[in-house]
Amino acid sequence: MEETNQTDPATNKKIRVSVTVRKHVRELEEYAPIRNAKLNDIIAKDFADAASQILHHFVLNRKGKKEIGEIRGMQNAYYISAIRDGYIDILTIVVSFKEPKHRIKDYSKLNLGE
Repeated sequence: MEETNQTDPATNKKIRVSVTVRKHVRELEEYAPIRNAKLNDIIAKDFADAASQILHHFVLNRKGKKEIGEIRGMQNAYYISAIRDGYIDILTIVVSFKEPKHRIKDYSKLNLGE
């Protein structure tokens, strides 16, 4: 994960971008000649701008620790992210996702077993 200069308005946490996301964006857009740090900031700003498009929260199991996962809509795809201590990490981008039976928009309603 690489830090950006952006803060997420929905969580008030610094945004970090994965190499996977940056690679995916480079394949979709004409960003090949842009330096990684600049592209990370472009992605993070787009992610932050999508704060009103949070579609669902879910529980992620990472190395035996439960974390909050999030799906945000964007124009032609969806961001999958993880809300972690001090950061929100953009993990990947997918072009579709199956609507859950019960949407959870407020992650405080998730049971993390703590």
